[in-house]
Amino acid sequence: MGQQVFQERLSSQGWKKVRTANYGTNGYPTRVPTLTKPTGTGVISLGDGGAGCPPYVLLVPFGTDASTHTGSLTVLLWRATAVNPGNPQMALWVPHALCSAQFTLSTSVPGQAGADVDNTQSFATTITMTGGPIFITSGAAPVSPDWFAVLGTAVGCGILSVPTLGFPLMEVIFTTGGVVTDCNALWCYA
Repeated sequence: MGQQVFQERLSSQGWKKVRTANYGTNGYPTRVPTLTKPTGTGVISLGDGGAGCPPYVLLVPFGTDASTHTGSLTVLLWRATAVNPGNPQMALWVPHALCSAQFTLSTSVPGQAGADVDNTQSFATTITMTGGPIFITSGAAPVSPDWFAVLGTAVGCGILSVPTLGFPLMEVIFTTGGVVTDCNALWCYA
């Protein structure tokens, strides 16, 4: 598929939920290298084996609870080891932690009754990077054009942009931190 057609297809994609159902557990799920290709809720396919994948994924965190309550997310990138045709070993899928962020919900930007994000849920207006490359976690603002977190206001939601780095799979995992009832995020290619 030509690059222009690929970009047009990506730009027409709407927001999707990272998880089918919100995550309501205090603590991140365990992720370790595995012989099984990661699939299912929270896993985002990034194109044809990572080739021709979009350069970034945008994330908009939300959750169920009161204003000022926080949840956290971690973005993992997955890649399989190369399989040597003369070696009967299977490919090993290895997770790589790309970044972590804490987000603060605000009832000033709620979902709407009957929508994908309903009126019992609120969007995050503050996103704080808690892990990742040093250039994004230090200073008053990110200094790399490849990464950014835009804080929401009373009239908008916070958004996080993360690079795909040519990996074939991205997974977003959550923890409630024992504070919010549950959490999730919307995502789209950028």
